[in-house]
Amino acid sequence: MTVELFVGGRIFEGWESIEVSRGLDRSAGSFALRVSDRPWGIRPGAPCSVALDGEKVLTGYVDTVAPSFDAKSHSLAVNGRSRVADLVDNSAEFAGGQFSGMTLGQIAAALAKPFGITVRSDQPAIASGAGAPFETVKLNPGETVFEVLEKLARHLSLVLTDNAQGDLVITAAARARADTALVESAAAGGNILAARGRFSVSGRHSSYRVLGQRKGLDSLTEKQAAQVEGIARDPGVAELRHRPLVLQSATPLTPGLAGRLARHEAAVRYGRAAAVEVTLRGWRQGANGTAGRLWVPNEIARLEAPRLALARDMLIVAVTYSMGKGGMQTHLSLARPEAYDPAPPAAIDAAGDPWAALRKDIADG
Repeated sequence: MTVELFVGGRIFEGWESIEVSRGLDRSAGSFALRVSDRPWGIRPGAPCSVALDGEKVLTGYVDTVAPSFDAKSHSLAVNGRSRVADLVDNSAEFAGGQFSGMTLGQIAAALAKPFGITVRSDQPAIASGAGAPFETVKLNPGETVFEVLEKLARHLSLVLTDNAQGDLVITAAARARADTALVESAAAGGNILAARGRFSVSGRHSSYRVLGQRKGLDSLTEKQAAQVEGIARDPGVAELRHRPLVLQSATPLTPGLAGRLARHEAAVRYGRAAAVEVTLRGWRQGANGTAGRLWVPNEIARLEAPRLALARDMLIVAVTYSMGKGGMQTHLSLARPEAYDPAPPAAIDAAGDPWAALRKDIADG
Protein backbone atom coordinates (compact mmCIF):
# COMPACT_ATOMS: atom_id res chain seq x y z
CA MET A 1 0.00 0.00 0.00
CA THR A 2 1.33 3.44 -0.94
CA VAL A 3 0.89 6.97 0.43
CA GLU A 4 1.53 9.82 -1.97
CA LEU A 5 1.59 13.57 -1.33
CA PHE A 6 1.24 15.64 -4.52
CA VAL A 7 2.71 19.16 -4.27
CA GLY A 8 3.62 21.45 -7.16
CA GLY A 9 3.57 18.68 -9.75
CA ARG A 10 5.86 16.44 -7.67
CA ILE A 11 5.03 13.21 -5.88
CA PHE A 12 6.46 12.64 -2.42
CA GLU A 13 6.28 9.10 -1.10
CA GLY A 14 8.14 6.77 1.21
CA TRP A 15 6.56 8.23 4.35
CA GLU A 16 7.35 6.39 7.56
CA SER A 17 4.20 7.40 9.43
CA ILE A 18 0.91 8.85 8.21
CA GLU A 19 -2.47 9.85 9.56
CA VAL A 20 -5.31 11.00 7.29
CA SER A 21 -8.71 11.84 8.80
CA ARG A 22 -12.11 12.73 7.37
CA GLY A 23 -15.53 12.72 8.97
CA LEU A 24 -18.94 14.22 9.58
CA ASP A 25 -17.69 15.92 12.74
CA ARG A 26 -14.51 17.11 11.08
CA SER A 27 -15.43 20.01 8.85
CA ALA A 28 -12.12 19.82 7.02
CA GLY A 29 -10.18 16.60 6.47
CA SER A 30 -6.58 16.62 7.69
CA PHE A 31 -3.30 14.80 7.22
CA ALA A 32 -0.04 14.40 9.11
CA LEU A 33 2.95 12.79 7.40
CA ARG A 34 6.46 12.13 8.69
CA VAL A 35 9.68 10.93 7.09
CA SER A 36 13.33 10.69 8.15
CA ASP A 37 16.50 11.76 6.38
CA ARG A 38 14.75 13.39 3.42
CA PRO A 39 14.98 17.20 3.43
CA TRP A 40 12.25 17.72 0.83
CA GLY A 41 11.53 21.30 -0.20
CA ILE A 42 7.82 21.41 0.63
CA ARG A 43 6.57 24.89 1.53
CA PRO A 44 3.69 25.88 3.84
CA GLY A 45 0.58 27.04 2.03
CA ALA A 46 1.24 24.98 -1.08
CA PRO A 47 -1.79 23.35 -2.77
CA CYS A 48 -1.63 19.59 -2.39
CA SER A 49 -3.50 16.31 -2.47
CA VAL A 50 -3.09 12.97 -0.70
CA ALA A 51 -3.69 9.57 -2.27
CA LEU A 52 -3.80 6.12 -0.69
CA ASP A 53 -3.06 3.27 -3.10
CA GLY A 54 -3.56 5.70 -5.97
CA GLU A 55 -7.00 6.79 -4.70
CA LYS A 56 -7.30 10.47 -3.83
CA VAL A 57 -8.65 10.98 -0.30
CA LEU A 58 -7.95 14.67 0.35
CA THR A 59 -7.36 17.88 -1.59
CA GLY A 60 -6.19 21.00 0.19
CA TYR A 61 -3.15 22.89 1.38
CA VAL A 62 0.01 22.26 3.38
CA ASP A 63 -0.48 24.02 6.73
CA THR A 64 2.78 23.30 8.49
CA VAL A 65 6.24 22.05 7.58
CA ALA A 66 8.39 21.08 10.57
CA PRO A 67 11.96 19.90 9.86
CA SER A 68 14.18 18.79 12.73
CA PHE A 69 17.59 17.23 13.24
CA ASP A 70 20.13 16.17 15.82
CA ALA A 71 23.55 14.58 15.68
CA LYS A 72 22.13 11.27 14.53
CA SER A 73 19.10 11.98 12.38
CA HIS A 74 17.00 14.37 10.32
CA SER A 75 13.25 14.26 10.00
CA LEU A 76 10.44 16.15 8.32
CA ALA A 77 6.80 16.42 9.42
CA VAL A 78 4.16 17.83 7.08
CA ASN A 79 0.61 18.67 8.13
CA GLY A 80 -2.28 19.98 6.10
CA ARG A 81 -6.02 20.22 5.70
CA SER A 82 -8.75 20.12 3.08
CA ARG A 83 -9.53 23.24 1.03
CA VAL A 84 -12.67 23.59 3.18
CA ALA A 85 -10.36 24.69 6.01
CA ASP A 86 -10.48 28.17 4.46
CA LEU A 87 -14.19 28.31 5.32
CA VAL A 88 -13.42 27.18 8.87
CA ASP A 89 -10.63 29.72 9.44
CA ASN A 90 -11.89 32.85 7.70
CA SER A 91 -14.65 35.39 8.28
CA ALA A 92 -17.86 35.45 6.27
CA GLU A 93 -18.26 38.41 3.94
CA PHE A 94 -21.21 39.37 1.74
CA ALA A 95 -22.39 42.69 0.34
CA GLY A 96 -24.96 44.18 2.67
CA GLY A 97 -24.18 41.69 5.42
CA GLN A 98 -27.38 39.67 5.07
CA PHE A 99 -29.29 37.23 2.85
CA SER A 100 -33.02 37.32 2.16
CA GLY A 101 -35.15 34.49 0.78
CA MET A 102 -32.20 32.21 -0.02
CA THR A 103 -31.70 28.52 0.65
CA LEU A 104 -28.76 27.01 2.53
CA GLY A 105 -27.26 25.87 -0.77
CA GLN A 106 -27.48 29.36 -2.26
CA ILE A 107 -26.02 31.03 0.83
CA ALA A 108 -23.23 28.46 0.98
CA ALA A 109 -22.36 29.00 -2.69
CA ALA A 110 -22.25 32.78 -2.23
CA LEU A 111 -19.99 32.63 0.84
CA ALA A 112 -17.70 29.94 -0.61
CA LYS A 113 -17.26 31.61 -4.02
CA PRO A 114 -14.46 34.04 -2.99
CA PHE A 115 -12.44 31.03 -1.81
CA GLY A 116 -12.93 29.15 -5.07
CA ILE A 117 -14.71 26.31 -3.26
CA THR A 118 -17.56 24.42 -4.90
CA VAL A 119 -20.64 23.49 -2.86
CA ARG A 120 -22.16 20.07 -3.52
CA SER A 121 -24.57 17.56 -2.05
CA ASP A 122 -24.05 13.79 -2.12
CA GLN A 123 -27.79 13.14 -1.79
CA PRO A 124 -30.25 14.00 -4.60
CA ALA A 125 -33.03 14.82 -2.12
CA ILE A 126 -31.17 17.91 -0.92
CA ALA A 127 -28.97 18.65 -3.93
CA SER A 128 -31.45 21.07 -5.51
CA GLY A 129 -31.24 23.65 -2.76
CA ALA A 130 -31.00 22.15 0.72
CA GLY A 131 -34.33 23.09 2.20
CA ALA A 132 -36.77 25.96 2.05
CA PRO A 133 -35.46 29.53 1.80
CA PHE A 134 -34.55 31.36 4.98
CA GLU A 135 -36.47 34.58 5.44
CA THR A 136 -33.46 36.60 6.65
CA VAL A 137 -29.92 35.60 7.58
CA LYS A 138 -27.67 38.30 9.04
CA LEU A 139 -23.92 37.93 9.27
CA ASN A 140 -22.47 38.71 12.67
CA PRO A 141 -19.06 40.42 12.67
CA GLY A 142 -16.30 37.90 13.24
CA GLU A 143 -18.34 34.82 12.34
CA THR A 144 -16.50 32.41 10.11
CA VAL A 145 -18.11 31.08 6.96
CA PHE A 146 -18.43 27.64 8.51
CA GLU A 147 -20.04 29.01 11.69
CA VAL A 148 -22.71 30.76 9.63
CA LEU A 149 -23.45 27.73 7.47
CA GLU A 150 -23.30 25.16 10.28
CA LYS A 151 -25.92 27.11 12.23
CA LEU A 152 -28.27 27.12 9.23
CA ALA A 153 -27.58 23.44 8.47
CA ARG A 154 -28.51 22.53 12.03
CA HIS A 155 -31.92 24.16 11.50
CA LEU A 156 -32.45 21.71 8.63
CA SER A 157 -30.92 18.70 10.43
CA LEU A 158 -28.15 18.61 7.84
CA VAL A 159 -24.38 18.24 8.14
CA LEU A 160 -21.51 20.08 6.47
CA THR A 161 -18.36 18.20 5.57
CA ASP A 162 -15.90 17.87 2.70
CA ASN A 163 -15.06 15.33 0.01
CA ALA A 164 -11.84 14.03 -1.50
CA GLN A 165 -11.79 16.90 -4.02
CA GLY A 166 -11.92 19.56 -1.29
CA ASP A 167 -15.51 20.63 -2.03
CA LEU A 168 -17.95 21.66 0.70
CA VAL A 169 -20.63 18.95 0.95
CA ILE A 170 -24.12 19.46 2.37
CA THR A 171 -25.36 16.09 3.49
CA ALA A 172 -27.47 14.08 5.90
CA ALA A 173 -27.10 10.70 7.52
CA ALA A 174 -26.69 8.17 4.72
CA ARG A 175 -28.54 4.90 4.26
CA ALA A 176 -25.68 3.31 2.29
CA ARG A 177 -24.10 0.33 4.00
CA ALA A 178 -20.49 -0.67 4.36
CA ASP A 179 -19.58 -3.92 2.62
CA THR A 180 -18.04 -5.41 5.76
CA ALA A 181 -19.40 -5.86 9.28
CA LEU A 182 -17.36 -4.98 12.35
CA VAL A 183 -16.96 -8.17 14.37
CA GLU A 184 -15.21 -8.67 17.68
CA SER A 185 -14.53 -12.40 17.88
CA ALA A 186 -11.52 -13.66 15.96
CA ALA A 187 -13.04 -17.15 16.08
CA ALA A 188 -16.00 -15.83 14.10
CA GLY A 189 -13.77 -14.18 11.51
CA GLY A 190 -13.67 -10.92 13.43
CA ASN A 191 -11.77 -7.95 12.08
CA ILE A 192 -11.67 -5.65 15.15
CA LEU A 193 -8.16 -5.31 16.58
CA ALA A 194 -9.26 -3.03 19.41
CA ALA A 195 -12.38 -1.18 20.50
CA ARG A 196 -13.58 1.11 23.21
CA GLY A 197 -16.99 2.54 24.03
CA ARG A 198 -18.23 5.58 25.89
CA PHE A 199 -21.84 5.60 27.04
CA SER A 200 -22.96 8.70 28.90
CA VAL A 201 -26.12 10.45 29.99
CA SER A 202 -24.31 13.70 30.86
CA GLY A 203 -25.21 15.32 27.52
CA ARG A 204 -28.85 14.20 27.50
CA HIS A 205 -31.76 16.10 29.05
CA SER A 206 -35.29 15.30 30.12
CA SER A 207 -36.76 18.12 28.03
CA TYR A 208 -35.64 20.56 25.36
CA ARG A 209 -37.20 24.00 24.83
CA VAL A 210 -36.16 26.06 21.82
CA LEU A 211 -37.15 29.72 22.16
CA GLY A 212 -37.10 32.43 19.53
CA GLN A 213 -38.93 35.19 17.74
CA ARG A 214 -40.51 35.53 14.35
CA LYS A 215 -41.17 38.41 12.04
CA GLY A 216 -44.41 40.20 12.85
CA LEU A 217 -47.38 39.65 10.50
CA ASP A 218 -50.76 41.31 10.39
CA SER A 219 -52.34 37.99 11.41
CA LEU A 220 -50.14 37.68 14.52
CA THR A 221 -50.41 39.43 17.84
CA GLU A 222 -47.30 41.03 19.32
CA LYS A 223 -47.12 38.19 21.86
CA GLN A 224 -47.38 35.51 19.16
CA ALA A 225 -44.52 37.09 17.21
CA ALA A 226 -42.29 37.56 20.25
CA GLN A 227 -42.79 34.15 21.87
CA VAL A 228 -42.05 31.20 19.61
CA GLU A 229 -41.42 27.90 21.38
CA GLY A 230 -40.67 24.29 20.46
CA ILE A 231 -40.58 21.44 22.97
CA ALA A 232 -39.31 17.84 22.89
CA ARG A 233 -38.72 15.21 25.56
CA ASP A 234 -36.29 12.35 26.04
CA PRO A 235 -38.23 9.85 28.18
CA GLY A 236 -35.13 7.75 28.74
CA VAL A 237 -33.94 10.63 30.95
CA ALA A 238 -37.27 12.12 31.98
CA GLU A 239 -38.40 8.97 33.78
CA LEU A 240 -35.29 9.08 35.96
CA ARG A 241 -34.33 12.71 36.51
CA HIS A 242 -35.38 16.32 35.95
CA ARG A 243 -32.80 17.72 33.50
CA PRO A 244 -34.32 20.54 31.40
CA LEU A 245 -32.41 22.44 28.69
CA VAL A 246 -33.51 25.77 27.19
CA LEU A 247 -31.95 26.94 23.93
CA GLN A 248 -32.33 30.47 22.53
CA SER A 249 -32.26 30.84 18.74
CA ALA A 250 -30.48 33.86 17.30
CA THR A 251 -32.36 33.55 13.99
CA PRO A 252 -36.10 34.06 13.36
CA LEU A 253 -38.24 30.95 13.96
CA THR A 254 -41.69 29.69 13.14
CA PRO A 255 -43.42 27.36 15.61
CA GLY A 256 -42.89 24.44 13.25
CA LEU A 257 -39.16 25.12 12.93
CA ALA A 258 -38.80 25.56 16.69
CA GLY A 259 -40.41 22.15 17.21
CA ARG A 260 -38.13 20.51 14.67
CA LEU A 261 -35.07 22.05 16.29
CA ALA A 262 -36.12 20.77 19.72
CA ARG A 263 -36.70 17.26 18.40
CA HIS A 264 -33.45 17.34 16.46
CA GLU A 265 -31.52 18.40 19.57
CA ALA A 266 -33.01 15.51 21.54
CA ALA A 267 -32.20 12.99 18.79
CA VAL A 268 -28.66 14.23 18.27
CA ARG A 269 -27.83 14.15 21.97
CA TYR A 270 -29.32 10.67 22.29
CA GLY A 271 -27.34 9.40 19.31
CA ARG A 272 -24.04 10.86 20.45
CA ALA A 273 -24.44 9.52 23.98
CA ALA A 274 -23.11 6.19 22.68
CA ALA A 275 -19.71 6.60 21.04
CA VAL A 276 -17.51 3.73 19.90
CA GLU A 277 -13.98 3.68 18.49
CA VAL A 278 -12.73 0.61 16.64
CA THR A 279 -9.35 -0.19 15.12
CA LEU A 280 -9.09 -2.44 12.06
CA ARG A 281 -6.21 -3.95 10.12
CA GLY A 282 -5.52 -2.26 6.77
CA TRP A 283 -7.33 0.64 5.09
CA ARG A 284 -9.87 -1.31 3.12
CA GLN A 285 -12.99 -3.32 3.78
CA GLY A 286 -12.96 -7.06 3.39
CA ALA A 287 -11.65 -9.93 5.48
CA ASN A 288 -7.99 -8.90 5.54
CA GLY A 289 -8.30 -5.14 5.11
CA THR A 290 -6.58 -5.04 1.72
CA ALA A 291 -9.01 -6.12 -0.99
CA GLY A 292 -12.22 -4.07 -0.66
CA ARG A 293 -13.23 -0.42 -0.82
CA LEU A 294 -11.58 2.13 1.42
CA TRP A 295 -13.52 2.70 4.62
CA VAL A 296 -15.36 6.03 4.31
CA PRO A 297 -17.47 8.20 6.61
CA ASN A 298 -21.28 8.34 6.49
CA GLU A 299 -22.03 4.67 5.91
CA ILE A 300 -23.89 2.22 8.13
CA ALA A 301 -21.90 -0.73 9.47
CA ARG A 302 -23.11 -3.65 11.55
CA LEU A 303 -21.25 -3.81 14.85
CA GLU A 304 -21.02 -7.08 16.78
CA ALA A 305 -19.10 -6.37 19.98
CA PRO A 306 -20.32 -8.48 22.93
CA ARG A 307 -17.74 -7.03 25.29
CA LEU A 308 -19.18 -3.58 24.61
CA ALA A 309 -22.71 -5.00 24.91
CA LEU A 310 -23.49 -3.86 21.37
CA ALA A 311 -25.02 -5.72 18.46
CA ARG A 312 -26.59 -3.15 16.18
CA ASP A 313 -26.13 -0.90 13.16
CA MET A 314 -23.85 2.08 13.75
CA LEU A 315 -23.02 5.11 11.63
CA ILE A 316 -19.40 5.65 10.62
CA VAL A 317 -18.90 9.24 11.75
CA ALA A 318 -15.19 9.56 11.04
CA VAL A 319 -12.37 7.57 9.45
CA THR A 320 -8.65 7.86 10.17
CA TYR A 321 -6.12 5.96 8.08
CA SER A 322 -2.80 5.46 9.83
CA MET A 323 0.56 3.85 9.22
CA GLY A 324 3.36 3.48 11.72
CA LYS A 325 4.83 0.94 14.10
CA GLY A 326 1.50 -0.91 14.22
CA GLY A 327 1.39 -1.22 10.44
CA MET A 328 -1.50 0.03 8.32
CA GLN A 329 -4.70 0.50 10.30
CA THR A 330 -8.09 2.18 10.06
CA HIS A 331 -9.68 3.84 13.06
CA LEU A 332 -13.44 4.31 12.88
CA SER A 333 -15.52 6.60 15.08
CA LEU A 334 -19.07 5.25 15.37
CA ALA A 335 -22.32 6.66 16.72
CA ARG A 336 -25.97 5.71 16.70
CA PRO A 337 -27.45 6.77 13.32
CA GLU A 338 -30.04 8.88 15.17
CA ALA A 339 -27.31 11.40 15.94
CA TYR A 340 -27.37 12.56 12.31
CA ASP A 341 -30.84 11.55 11.15
CA PRO A 342 -32.92 14.51 9.87
CA ALA A 343 -36.10 12.49 10.49
CA PRO A 344 -35.81 11.00 14.01
CA PRO A 345 -37.33 7.54 14.39
CA ALA A 346 -40.58 6.90 16.25
CA ALA A 347 -38.77 5.61 19.33
CA ILE A 348 -35.22 6.38 20.35
CA ASP A 349 -34.98 3.97 23.25
CA ALA A 350 -36.90 1.37 25.21
CA ALA A 351 -38.49 3.98 27.47
CA GLY A 352 -41.04 4.95 24.84
CA ASP A 353 -41.75 7.32 22.00
CA PRO A 354 -40.43 10.83 22.60
CA TRP A 355 -41.82 12.13 19.32
CA ALA A 356 -45.45 10.95 19.43
CA ALA A 357 -46.85 14.12 20.97
CA LEU A 358 -44.91 16.28 18.51
CA ARG A 359 -45.15 14.11 15.41
CA LYS A 360 -47.09 16.74 13.49
CA ASP A 361 -45.32 20.03 12.97
CA ILE A 362 -47.25 23.11 13.98
CA ALA A 363 -48.28 24.80 10.75
CA ASP A 364 -46.46 28.00 9.91
CA GLY A 365 -48.95 30.76 10.52
